[in-house]
Amino acid sequence: MKSYINRSMATLSNKTEEGKISPIDPGEASLTLLNDVTSYLPRCDGRRIIIIGNSARLSASEVAARAAQVISIDPGELHYHSSTIRLRNFPSVPEGDSRKTMVAENSGDLLIYDHRVSLINEEQKHFLKRSLSWVREHGYVCFLQTTNPGKENSVQQSTDTLCRITSATYNGTQPEEVFGLDLILIRHISGPFTQRENEADRKMMWLFQKVKRKVNTDMTFTTLQEILNNQLYTKVRIRQLESIFGRTFVSAGGLTATKQFLKKLCLRPGMKVLDVGCGIGGNAIYMAKEFGVKVIAMDLSSNMIDIARERAKELDVSESDVDFEVADATKREYPEDYFDVIFSRDTILHIAGKLQLFQKFKTFLKPGGQVLVSDYCCSEGEHTQQFKDYVKTFGYSILSQREYCATLEEAGFVQIDTENKTDLFIKTTTQELDRLVSRRQEYIEEFSLEDYEAFSTMWSNTRKCAAVGDQILGLFYAENPK
Repeated sequence: MKSYINRSMATLSNKTEEGKISPIDPGEASLTLLNDVTSYLPRCDGRRIIIIGNSARLSASEVAARAAQVISIDPGELHYHSSTIRLRNFPSVPEGDSRKTMVAENSGDLLIYDHRVSLINEEQKHFLKRSLSWVREHGYVCFLQTTNPGKENSVQQSTDTLCRITSATYNGTQPEEVFGLDLILIRHISGPFTQRENEADRKMMWLFQKVKRKVNTDMTFTTLQEILNNQLYTKVRIRQLESIFGRTFVSAGGLTATKQFLKKLCLRPGMKVLDVGCGIGGNAIYMAKEFGVKVIAMDLSSNMIDIARERAKELDVSESDVDFEVADATKREYPEDYFDVIFSRDTILHIAGKLQLFQKFKTFLKPGGQVLVSDYCCSEGEHTQQFKDYVKTFGYSILSQREYCATLEEAGFVQIDTENKTDLFIKTTTQELDRLVSRRQEYIEEFSLEDYEAFSTMWSNTRKCAAVGDQILGLFYAENPK
């Protein structure tokens, strides 16, 4: 999947006649919403799309116009789904034949669910499960839900429902074949860097990919997002980290390290920056306020993004300056030649496919665009057992600085430069540990003695790994060829 469709759209339609699309003028508001929605969907040229919900809007889109077949199902008749309509090249239906047979299992490339998802009764659960079976392996599922940001329950109820759906597994057609939904993107529907006049009801979008899953008999978490949200970065854990590293930061060194790292870049007002693994927003907020850049800040942890949005609001940072989204950096697509800078701090250690990720970065960057990454690395040669256990416990994928630079070069970057920032890491972690010890009682009262001991032990061990030379904090700079 190389790119998403262009945001500009020439025509819409409200009816079909033997595969022809009739243009209409739906009005500026509808056009804006439609552009927003379709700009985040994968290209489905020559593919099959199934739309449940507002067919008058979405079946008229450019995504549908380019598809080989589109099935649109009226949400009022979901159980019987008898109101399937025919669009481009869709085969005729014999008289008396059940329309539901037209939607075969594993036949759809993209399912768009533009209707409020509810799991209130068994009938609704059954239909939802059935509709997900229509999507082929590696196909996409998009949920569009209307929420009101001013009503916390509105957003939370939709989020809770979608979490239940996506954390579940679904049986395939073959014995012991199990599928799940891997997250690509969660965001409010509005193009980046635009200011909304009306913050009342608005759409939220969840985009997933259907993938095979192993049956998880021990009930542990199976996806990286589940691990992040439920183990490594619970909301309590994030608050603990922020209390040590400083407001809006969850990385060692906090703002001090960020200021030093950003000296490598030439940030100017109006530049577009992608912050990969933005945490709770400290780096993105600082770049926007200090340099006047426009930032898309993404993180796979929805807990991180929830808190990041809270911090941005508290610091009077608008969505037009920093646009936060829950997204998987390995699957999320952005327009080609779009960003001036891609920045990432202490995040890519979670990703094994670094070459593929850097190749995506290169596609997203403008010619001459800059990449700046800080990341945990390992020294060359043999490592202590303590370091091996530490890496295994957290599931990190760590390279040496030499391997990191070679990977950037293989991805096509030039002007590659690296610095060893381990001395800064040791200095700042020592200060942070001292700060933790000095406010021990306050920390215990806010959290617990168990939390205090666990955090201080973990961070002491991390500092030791750096002190003996196993762990290195590497800073990497590279440019996209002009």
